[in-house]
Order: sequence, then structure tokens, then C-alpha cells
Amino acid sequence: MPNSWEPMNPDSLAHWRCAAALIAAVRAMASGEPVPPLPWEPRARRGRNARARYRAAYRARRAAAADAAATPYVSADRAKAAAQVARVPRETGTGPTWRELQRAIYWPDKPYGIGTAIIRDLAQAGWPTFTSEPRSLRPGLAASTANGRVR
Repeated sequence: MPNSWEPMNPDSLAHWRCAAALIAAVRAMASGEPVPPLPWEPRARRGRNARARYRAAYRARRAAAADAAATPYVSADRAKAAAQVARVPRETGTGPTWRELQRAIYWPDKPYGIGTAIIRDLAQAGWPTFTSEPRSLRPGLAASTANGRVR
């Protein structure tokens, strides 16, 4: 219910509230206080930040699931992956793509990003190496010195 000094007509009520907000803003400016937002000024949307936070959390959960699922494959298939990475450049002149390596060793496709997680974990352990260039997978230091001998 409106206060007793506010008009009862909805159109007049909106004008009355805008005028009261403008008077409050002028008084705040005159006293040096921060100006309150006016009803007709555009406000920042809260949905965009919430959506961005949700997407970032979703990507983090998906990456964590891929990292957890990659651990057994890293320990079991590191020598097989290194042999495949060494074989392909000898035969073709270029290294395999990450997807070709994933298919050759029969790593799963799900969860999303598991192939990337496996290759990054293998590279961190020194089995293959790669650069940002396409088809740059090459055998790493751990692969060349496995079992105390150079391959």
C-alpha cells in the first residue's frame, strides 16, 4: 500500500517515485555522498556472471573427471605410447596427431578430454614430447632411456 502522500494512480505513482529518486540523487550530490541508482538507469545484469561461473565450474569438473580417469592409462600404456610415437615418424616422416595416438592404443573417448589428459600426463612424465605445432609428438627422454638402454 502506498504511503498517504503518494498518489493512488499507478501512472502518477511511477512519476512520483522517479521524482523522489531524482531529489534524493541531487541531495546526495550536494552533500558529497555517493549517488544512489536512478530507476531509469540501466542496471548490470547478474545472469551473465552467474552463467560464466557455471561454465567455468563445469569445465573444471569435466577436466578433473578426465584427469582422474587418465591415471590408470598413463601407468599401463606409457611404453606402448612411446613405441607408437617413435614408429609413426619413421614410417610417415611426421608425428601422429593426438587423436591418432588415442585410436592406435585404444584409449576411450569418454569422459570428454581423457585423451588430452593422458597425453599431457605422459608428457609430464617424459614419455612423449610435443610443441604447439601440429603432428609434433616425438619420443621423450623417459622413452629413450627406458630400462637403462637407449632406443
